[in-house]
Amino acid sequence: MTAFGKLVRTTAFRLTLVYLLLFALFAASLLGYFAWNTRRLITEQITSTVNGETGEISDIFGRRGLRGLVFTIENRALRPGANLYLVTTPNGQAIAGNVGSLAPGVMGMTGWSETSYRRLDEQDTVDRRALVLVTELPSGFRLLIGRDLEERRRMFGIVAKAAQWSLLVVIVLGLAGGVFVARRVLRRELSVDAEAIRGVAMAALEKLDGQEISRVRVHPAHAAEVSACLPRTSSGGSVEVVPDAARELGSVVFETERGSLDASVDTQLEEIERGLTDRLRRQG
Repeated sequence: MTAFGKLVRTTAFRLTLVYLLLFALFAASLLGYFAWNTRRLITEQITSTVNGETGEISDIFGRRGLRGLVFTIENRALRPGANLYLVTTPNGQAIAGNVGSLAPGVMGMTGWSETSYRRLDEQDTVDRRALVLVTELPSGFRLLIGRDLEERRRMFGIVAKAAQWSLLVVIVLGLAGGVFVARRVLRRELSVDAEAIRGVAMAALEKLDGQEISRVRVHPAHAAEVSACLPRTSSGGSVEVVPDAARELGSVVFETERGSLDASVDTQLEEIERGLTDRLRRQG
């Protein structure tokens, strides 16, 4: 059994992964709620402002008639910002406002709707999205007041980007914590389970793929187990196993004619940690 196989089979590592999954789901739910609530608040702000302005302009129409309505709409349509205005006659002809085009049927229904639109003063042909309120005025005239939804889309994009980063950080930190816990568990396993160090040695032999091994350096506690699973040399002799008290439990280094292979458990876990760190750095 390889070191990684031993790692994923430890109860501690599995519990760490379960904790990571639960924490990631909690973080995703929290950020999702924040994104939804931000969208809701922006929408409520738009509806409150538009309702107030609709009531104000309807009152102007009642007091000053069509001339006062057109003058007010044209004046407000010239202001910079995301405000949209449109007044149409009973037969649907536009007589004032800054809206050049709308999705079909929008002016035919009163009430709130989300629609694509283009401004009169825009040169590009890209449709934008807006939340609009259509109101029927006396004599059949129709009034549209709305707000562009670019701010809401941009805010939602910021939250989504933050969610991606947060989940990435949670996953990386969780896996790093799992590796830390697994290192301690594996060391304990190696001290009491001879099969564990044999798994490390056999996995290393597969990587060496038949290369001639000159010697193997191990912790003294593993010398007998590692020696028992080593192949014979080309001359029929035994591979030299060098007990080294300076090495930690799980340390196995193979020396061949092409160089050395450090198959130690700590080395493999450090490679996992470096991989996680490199992944986080590339995402940055």
